[in-house]
Amino acid sequence: KDHFDITRGMRRGWNDLFYPADGHGIEDDYIEAVLKSPTEIDGLISSPKTDAFCCSRTMEELRNLGHTGTLNWIARFEDAVNTDGKPLTEILAKSGQMWYEMSASSMAEIVMSLGFGDRLFISKLAEPAFVDQRLIRINSNDGVDLDLCHALLNSAVGMFIIEGMGFGRGQGVLDLNKDRMGKFMHMLDPAALNETQTQSIKDAFSPLLEREILDVADELEEEDRQSFDDAVLQAFCLNVARETIYDSLLSLLAIRQTATVDV
Repeated sequence: KDHFDITRGMRRGWNDLFYPADGHGIEDDYIEAVLKSPTEIDGLISSPKTDAFCCSRTMEELRNLGHTGTLNWIARFEDAVNTDGKPLTEILAKSGQMWYEMSASSMAEIVMSLGFGDRLFISKLAEPAFVDQRLIRINSNDGVDLDLCHALLNSAVGMFIIEGMGFGRGQGVLDLNKDRMGKFMHMLDPAALNETQTQSIKDAFSPLLEREILDVADELEEEDRQSFDDAVLQAFCLNVARETIYDSLLSLLAIRQTATVDV
């Protein structure tokens, strides 16, 4: 948490406005990519797959530019209300921006799920992108080696910490939230490494970036995964067997997957 800013993805209750369907007519200037769901993530490096409406220009500016497609799109929602009769323009109003504006502060460098299933991972975006509220948005602080931290967070030690932070909420889902992460998220200290140790971890992590994320049990069977975790343990001089960490992680996972929630 000292290395990152951890926040919830953009909270949007009006998907029709911000996630336009085909044929919307909005000018390309105001369409950005957004990572909408953990199910869109296949690898430890990911790219958003959903189009989102993102406009920071005023109505007057849009009229002066002749961007009628965007003006027409905004007009469709100006009189919209929720089930309580509250106008959408009030619900989405924020100081310093238009009610229809998707703030750039909703962009992320790396993301993690609010509800992990059989996979445990933190994915880095190929380029910073908008992130939906179903994901936790993580951005590095100044001076942080993002690639190294990304690797450490995805080590078996990092996976164990993630699994230990949450709790089973039924149906095998790991329940996490931004506040809990802010209090309890830890990782191996990158400042404890020299350049040689840092590079050895990055080199061992590289093959994992080239393939799909697997279920935890299958992931721990992969040779490249085992070599990576060995490199991490060696670099930090941790006197614990990799197999012990794996067994502990799998035990926590089994407890979570059998958890039930009283209704």
